[in-house]
Amino acid sequence: MKRPGQIAIVLTVGIIVVSIAGCAEQNLSDNKKCRLIANENRQLKKQIETQKESLVEEIEKQEALVAKCLQEKKTLEERSWKNIQQLRQENENLKTRMRRLEKSIPPSDEQLKQQINDLGEYALEDFEEIIKLTEENRKLKARVQQLETMIQQLGKELPLPKESPPPQPL
Repeated sequence: MKRPGQIAIVLTVGIIVVSIAGCAEQNLSDNKKCRLIANENRQLKKQIETQKESLVEEIEKQEALVAKCLQEKKTLEERSWKNIQQLRQENENLKTRMRRLEKSIPPSDEQLKQQINDLGEYALEDFEEIIKLTEENRKLKARVQQLETMIQQLGKELPLPKESPPPQPL
């Protein structure tokens, strides 16, 4: 039999050779894993960039929509105000005309009373026009309210960056 020292040396050398071979395989496996992880990281970065670009585009679209809504709201408010002023002026004109006619009517003159009645019919037609304008005004106010609600919702959905100024209306 061989000596125990020789056996120990042979076993030690064998163990070293086997462990070196195992480590080399493990190193190759680790290198492959590193390359795979690096590739995956590059792909993920590309996906993140793509998503950032699409989010920026979406935010720009939403900002444009908000600007458009604000402009439409302003236009509707202006039209509504114009209609209100027109109604007030027409109402004043009718009141003035009625007062003038009432003062100029002698109590015994049937023809003038008939003119007042005719004026009442005219006033009824004007009143119907006033009703139409009032209805249009009500609809405009409702549309303004809807736009304000949409703007508030968009403001909640779009966290606007604090550094950029608000979009300018077109």
